[in-house]
Amino acid sequence: PSPSPGLPGTPGASGSFSASAAGGTSVTEDLTVYGRWNNTGNLLLADNVDFSTYVVGELLNSGTLTANGFLTIDTYDGFDEYGVGTLTNSGTLKGTGSIHANVVNNGVVAPGSSPGVLAIQGNYQQGPSGTLQVEIDSNVPGTGYDQLNASGDVALGGTLQVIGSHTPQEGDALNATATPGRVSGAFPPTPNPASY
Repeated sequence: PSPSPGLPGTPGASGSFSASAAGGTSVTEDLTVYGRWNNTGNLLLADNVDFSTYVVGELLNSGTLTANGFLTIDTYDGFDEYGVGTLTNSGTLKGTGSIHANVVNNGVVAPGSSPGVLAIQGNYQQGPSGTLQVEIDSNVPGTGYDQLNASGDVALGGTLQVIGSHTPQEGDALNATATPGRVSGAFPPTPNPASY
């Protein structure tokens, strides 16, 4: 690819990048996108420690995004200032990868992969139409139940949906979100499995 405007010598795509293949699209090598990435299909960011996906701009997901690898989203002012970018989800975001961005959820976030941990290196904000879906098979985070780990602040709203077969014991503590930052908001009471 040719160099992107404003970033001399940097390969990548500029402008708007859309992924909309109904059967799905897999990213299995390094990919850099400059501008807006709009996913309306089924996109897999594969688990591979040798590559990462890098977006300078924003990523809008209204399809299904499975983030099992490394995804970084930054902003760029055209000169020399980079900042933390945003992934805005109105579809389904799932996986066991690491997302270096702020995440705004107005769709479904389903951490893990039967179960597992989805890491967000940034803030997590869930709006009133958002759902955090957590699978619970035991009381061990990451291997027994899904967990969303955010390095920044967490703002809760919308719905917490619990699925799974685990019957909690007295004294069990299950944290669907983990963060060293501030937590604001709450989930309203929602129907959970009969064992809860």
